[in-house]
Parts: sequence; structure tokens; C-alpha cells
Amino acid sequence: MDDPKIIAAIISALMAILITIVSQLLTGRREKRIAREEERKKVQLEYLNPLRLYLIENHFRLSEIRRFVEKKGNVNFFCLSRIQEIYLVKMDFGLMEKDAT
Repeated sequence: MDDPKIIAAIISALMAILITIVSQLLTGRREKRIAREEERKKVQLEYLNPLRLYLIENHFRLSEIRRFVEKKGNVNFFCLSRIQEIYLVKMDFGLMEKDAT
């Protein structure tokens, strides 16, 4: 067992095993990270981007209504419902043309 060739062979075999284990662990971690990033991108594309678009559209509608009310002063319910009808028609056509991504 004192032969240096045997000790060198045992050390090299142990190092090969250790390197294989470490490389497998690192590869597994990288694959999991890539899968998480792909899932995050899919969720963002499928759910968050359309929500952002609707948020912008609603913000625009509410700011237009607020400007109208500030300009006209005291506005009755009929005027607000008429504004809503106009914006629903205009905005529905705008949403059909826009891409949610």
C-alpha cells in the first residue's frame, strides 16, 4: 500500500468521482434555474402583460372622466353613463387592435 502509483491512482479515482458529483449538482441547479426563468417569462407573457394593458386602459378612462367632471363641474349620472358608453365603444375597438405582449 506504500506504492506511490497505487496512492496516485486512488487519489485520481476519488477526484474523478468528486468532480463528477459536483458537475452533476451544478448542472441540476442550472437546469432548475432555467426552468424557473422560462416559467416566469411564460406567466408574464400570459397573465401579467394583458393585466398591464388593462391597467393602462382603465387609468386612461378614469383620468378622462376626472378631467371631464372637473371641467363641467357638477355632472349628473346621465352624463357619466353617456361618457361610459362612448368610451366602451371606443376602447373595445382599441383593445382588439392592440397586442397584449
